Amino acid sequence: MKSFSNRLLYAATVAGLVLTGAVLQGCSDKIPPGKVEAFRAEAGDGTVALSWTNPADKDLAGVQIRRKAGAMPTASDEGLEIFKDTGTGLADSTVTNGTPYYYAARAYDRAGNYSEPVYANATPVSTLARVEVLDQLAAMTQNISQSPALTRKEQAEMLDILQEAGTLFISGQPCDAAELLRADFLEKAQELRAGSARKEAEEYYAEGRMIRVNIARTMADKDKCPELSRIDAEAETLVRRETPEGLLGEEIFGEPILTTLLPEDSPLPGEVFSQIFIPGTDALHGEAGAPAVPMYRQLVAAPMGRGVRVWVREVDPVPAEEIFLNLYPIQDSPMDQEVDPYDFSDRPFSINRQIYSSNDPWPRQPVSVKYLGNGRDMEFYLVEAAAGQYYPLENRLVLFESSPYEIAFLGGNGSFATENMQSPFDSNSRYLMENVLNKVTVSANIRERIREDIFGEEFLILTHPDFEQAALELRDWKREKGIWANVFTCGTDTDLHDMQTADDIDAFIESRYTHGLIRPSYVLLLGDSEFIPTFYYNEIGTDWPYAVLGDPETDSIPDLAVGRIPVDTLDQATVVVRKIVRYEKNPVNDADFYRRAVVASQFQCCREGAPKDGTDSRSFVEVSEFSRQVLLTAGKEVTRIYGRTGASTPARYYDGTLLPEALSSAKNFAWNGGANDITNAWNNGTFLIIHRDHGLVSGWGTPSYSSNNILALTNGERLPVVFSINCATGFFDNETANGAYGTTQNGIYFAENALRQPNGGAVSLIAATRNSPSWENSTLLQGFMDAIWTNALPKFGTSQSQRRLGDILNHGKRYVVSKTGMNVMGETIWENAVRNELYLWHCIGDPTLELWVKNPHVQEVLPNYQFNHQDVAIQNGIEVAGGITILYGVEGAEITVFEEGPNEKMPIGRGVVKNGVAEINYLQKHATTYPLSAVANFENAPALTLEGRKL
Repeated sequence: MKSFSNRLLYAATVAGLVLTGAVLQGCSDKIPPGKVEAFRAEAGDGTVALSWTNPADKDLAGVQIRRKAGAMPTASDEGLEIFKDTGTGLADSTVTNGTPYYYAARAYDRAGNYSEPVYANATPVSTLARVEVLDQLAAMTQNISQSPALTRKEQAEMLDILQEAGTLFISGQPCDAAELLRADFLEKAQELRAGSARKEAEEYYAEGRMIRVNIARTMADKDKCPELSRIDAEAETLVRRETPEGLLGEEIFGEPILTTLLPEDSPLPGEVFSQIFIPGTDALHGEAGAPAVPMYRQLVAAPMGRGVRVWVREVDPVPAEEIFLNLYPIQDSPMDQEVDPYDFSDRPFSINRQIYSSNDPWPRQPVSVKYLGNGRDMEFYLVEAAAGQYYPLENRLVLFESSPYEIAFLGGNGSFATENMQSPFDSNSRYLMENVLNKVTVSANIRERIREDIFGEEFLILTHPDFEQAALELRDWKREKGIWANVFTCGTDTDLHDMQTADDIDAFIESRYTHGLIRPSYVLLLGDSEFIPTFYYNEIGTDWPYAVLGDPETDSIPDLAVGRIPVDTLDQATVVVRKIVRYEKNPVNDADFYRRAVVASQFQCCREGAPKDGTDSRSFVEVSEFSRQVLLTAGKEVTRIYGRTGASTPARYYDGTLLPEALSSAKNFAWNGGANDITNAWNNGTFLIIHRDHGLVSGWGTPSYSSNNILALTNGERLPVVFSINCATGFFDNETANGAYGTTQNGIYFAENALRQPNGGAVSLIAATRNSPSWENSTLLQGFMDAIWTNALPKFGTSQSQRRLGDILNHGKRYVVSKTGMNVMGETIWENAVRNELYLWHCIGDPTLELWVKNPHVQEVLPNYQFNHQDVAIQNGIEVAGGITILYGVEGAEITVFEEGPNEKMPIGRGVVKNGVAEINYLQKHATTYPLSAVANFENAPALTLEGRKL
């Protein structure tokens, strides 16, 4: 087809066809733009400021910047793409202090040509870490000198080491200072632990490790110190080999951060524990009471077919170090509800004395694998690798530098997915295919299509008959936008005998999926729970069973992106539908709206048993700052609206590391965000609002924001998407929930109010329907951010941005499953926290709604295209075609082609413009006597119906 298209272009030129200038430019321009000029990188604290001057080319479309740690990204696809847009500057805030970063900048034009790269590099350095090192050294000197548990000799030895380390650090020899702490101070702390000063030695050791970490964070050239190279290095998987029969992988781990804890309700009063954090791993989830050994988890796909077995063979891990400590046990995850029986404190301390009285290694197997479920046509497993093993009776932790393993697939048919998943109308399949370690194998081993009996749809709208008029209005817009949507009526108190119960509706969805040429990727339930019933699992009102084709109690991978518009009247349905259509079809023309985002959160002080005052007891602010950094890197202006609880001044995250400088007491950060701040920001216009804290059915905890505040909003057409990451603010099923959480049948609660608000509110939300577990919620939010801005979690998922809300929700759920999963023998956490997380979280609104993340009014689009049919033949005297080549001058545009048939307009193909050409295979043969139409969709611009001309 490519050779044919080249001949086509040549023929068009020879024939002297008159094309739109922009189209000619887009299709034939092969001249790259000039280079980016004056490209500079300036290091800051947790950020690198990039600046440049754009070349003067008239058809310049923007600048692409790729980043790589430790080496220059010389190849065009090397490193991580962190920017692709117009502009002359960027604050890269997704960097780690002490790590050298190298940047390549390339200008690109509208035809997709790229300039030669220019380079810059910088190493961000913590400004607070230096002060922290000196403060830590001084504090530890005082503690040791006053400790009655140490002899005079022991005190003198420890103090001499600290003094020498401080002198080396101040004199500009951080490598030597860090090595002295490792070789002498930490070794001495381990010796003391064997004597009577066990409690003190445990604390000295953890604090000594933290000083080394902070020394590394002060350095712009940390790699010059080999012993510091693993500090702040995130865990990652190296796939050494993958085949249809299995894969050979290796998990790589960084150096740990330690903090000590003194739980007040420990069975042994005064018992000190050490908690370990390794970047990129999870030490908070697993079997409650078991040793909290950090775990790293990844998804892998297995072959299709019956009788498949997945076998894992461990290769001896490569040890990094051995530490004697009292390892902190995993604790039950606290909830994020506003009215908490434990007043937001941790649950009662849990320790499994049977495990801790044994010297069997924990976990028993360094690497394990477990079946997660089916995602569309793929089979998903979770690989879990421990960063070490703990021998409880000896108090001995062996940490790994790396952990190799081999996974073998036994049985199956040799295929990993179907041709259906490669269809451009199978919208979310590509994300599933790229979400696994062995994605190369998956894409290379595809079986033939599953038989189709009906034409089908990609967007299935299920409505109660009362709201059918609004549903048809939404369907017509989605078709105009290029999304093939169909409407079917269902629900309670109707004469639709096979479409009344939740099980009936679920069976209908699965039937449309199983038999359709175009299979549903998205499902909308238009109606509240008394009109279209929801399911109940673990007393949670949930639409999760509609999203999975397998058993909803065991399948953990969503097959469909499901949303609900919970309305009670046709007027309410019409208000919501028209808000959605206006948002997508006629986006507000306010450039500032698309630049502004809001992050509201709470610092909940203080963590029980933590050695430092001002240590957060939750991850609310930490994940809010993560989200803020992602937004800053995307060029957004982010308003912090933070509150606090507790008497101490906020100073540290949950793991003991310092808050960002802007939040420190030295900067007098106010921590007094409230409802007025949220209302002002909402009314002023902001494309995204995130709240991360506690919640209840009527609103947010801190900063407090209630349904009454929602009803008073006057933001009009400036409609944000809202991520309400807390407990119960997505409660919609009060009519059928038997008074759960104090709700009434006539009540209207937070997310419903925001969605239905006719004078503003939100265009759609993501929220939980009941109380939800805290650590999992923060992980979920990270997944949401990574769906939209794929550099947020570079080691997870795909490079393709997902801006439809249903896809964002599902990406977040897959990330929770991949990161929290289960510990070895960790069935309790699996059945409770993670399983409930899948039930709890919903898209309250339209799952196909695309979040605007840039100003849609600056994207240049073109109204015309040129085309010619492909694979033309004569069948029964009628000319038919098997595909089409479209010449169009907007690179990356997705074009959907429709056939204006005798009975109905139907989609017959879809493709993406690459180098000015979209080559599209038809779903079925097209009789060329029927006219065609085409709709173009763009990144961050409204869909456009195109005018075509045959070449």
